[in-house]
Amino acid sequence: MNFRGLRDGIDELMREERKALIIFPVTVLIIATITHEIFHMIVLNIYHCPFTSSIQIIPFDFIYMINTSCDVTKLQAVNILAAGLVGNLLLGVILAMISSLIRLKGYFLKSFYISTASLGFFFSTGFYLLGAKGDAVNITKILGLNVDFLWIAITGIFIIVLSTIEFWIEFNSMSKEYELLHMLKEEERELKISRLK
Repeated sequence: MNFRGLRDGIDELMREERKALIIFPVTVLIIATITHEIFHMIVLNIYHCPFTSSIQIIPFDFIYMINTSCDVTKLQAVNILAAGLVGNLLLGVILAMISSLIRLKGYFLKSFYISTASLGFFFSTGFYLLGAKGDAVNITKILGLNVDFLWIAITGIFIIVLSTIEFWIEFNSMSKEYELLHMLKEEERELKISRLK
């Protein structure tokens, strides 16, 4: 067995992990925030509801606001409010499925990046629910539900824990497959060199 090839494969994967460390916070803090608001806008457009949007930047945070002044039914209001949360959860699921599919094709690093972005969408939604404010709270109020906000926060924790477990399982599986593939390529290269001698 060629341990140099295995070590090189592990080193390459570790370099890629560092790059993925950029993808995760960018997805959580920027991309998921923007897509959350875009999903609200899409549903507002479906209901032909005019709106304005603005960004308020404060130290270490920014608030993206959508203002509208149209009359909507209870169900439409719930759909508008739920669009951001549900949309980001669906993006997380879709990206996780894409990651698994392209990993099966042997594109481990691309799969890893996509899986990291998927985790970012789940975390963004989970963190949002942890705050027990915003859309989720407004939905319960509109529906007249007497929900303890602690349950909303627990739902956020559940999403974060479940997505982390899924990511960890996926990452471990991908790491083993990637190391094996790299080791096989190294052995194949050495076999070609020995045949030339």
